[in-house]
Amino acid sequence: MRRLPFLFLLILLAACSQAAPDASSKQSVEVRAAKDWQSVVGKQLAKEQYAFQLIVNGSGATVTMNGEQSGQDWTMQNEGKQIQVVKKGDHIHLSRSGTQETATPRQLGLMSPRDHLLWMQRVGGRVERIGTVKWQGKRTIVLQKDLNERQVGKILSKWMGTPPSDFAEIIGHHFDVRYRLWYVPKTHTLEQMVAEIRSDGHLRQTIRYVFHPVR
Repeated sequence: MRRLPFLFLLILLAACSQAAPDASSKQSVEVRAAKDWQSVVGKQLAKEQYAFQLIVNGSGATVTMNGEQSGQDWTMQNEGKQIQVVKKGDHIHLSRSGTQETATPRQLGLMSPRDHLLWMQRVGGRVERIGTVKWQGKRTIVLQKDLNERQVGKILSKWMGTPPSDFAEIIGHHFDVRYRLWYVPKTHTLEQMVAEIRSDGHLRQTIRYVFHPVR
């Protein structure tokens, strides 16, 4: 099988800012932020079913897809349904331009929001509370976690098992990933998850998942 491209290998957006806490409170703020991060991620993973929109920006192009997560399986398609991606069990089926291909989840890296959430549970790193912003009329808190190239390479290689032949070259470009979560403070409901991928100091790709209840 011809290797499918790295469609959505990883994952920012919006700049939010707030004054830095003083030294006496910094540690407690970081501990609270880390606990909130785990709570928000865990709550989203516990949901059996939800809808989402995926927006990918990179290489001068934007791809928007609508999806639905159901347990461990999921579907995605663009508005015109020219591209459809379906995960069932241990296989992912990709339909585009009249062609169909099948791969395993490990061959495609991280594609669904659940992939990213599971990955974030496994990776360490300092969590920062960036600030409070309005998102679709709701007051949300923004948390941020930066992953360096060592963390990215180590965990991706474990996630993907046998990596593609150009994996070493991909990681050799020094990828850093910044995740941001927008969540409602009272309920710890995740509204949006965004990440930016930088390589050698340049922004390469931005991936955003916006979450919705299933209608």
